[in-house]
Amino acid sequence: SPELPDTPKKRYTANRKERKRTQTMNTAFEDLRNHIPNVPPDTKLSKIKTLRLAISYIRYLMDILEESKDGKPRVRRNFVVEMALRSDMKEKKAGAIGKRQPYLL
Repeated sequence: SPELPDTPKKRYTANRKERKRTQTMNTAFEDLRNHIPNVPPDTKLSKIKTLRLAISYIRYLMDILEESKDGKPRVRRNFVVEMALRSDMKEKKAGAIGKRQPYLL
């Protein structure tokens, strides 16, 4: 008769691997949070908020690089102001559509 796939030893090994994977993911998210500017260290961000803020920050940095390539100096707002303005614009746009779309925070 074939061995059952859920023997105690296999379950123990699978649980240990999953705990390790989860710990690795949580450490990676913590590292990512630490690289997002203007987020106080004691602020608890969900994983999705962390990813969205990181994406927004990367886009912000890419915009700065693009602006420097074309040689046209532009006034830059800091990242927090930029995010607030983008959030406000998204909310206004969503209101015009009649649905509220989720955003960063």
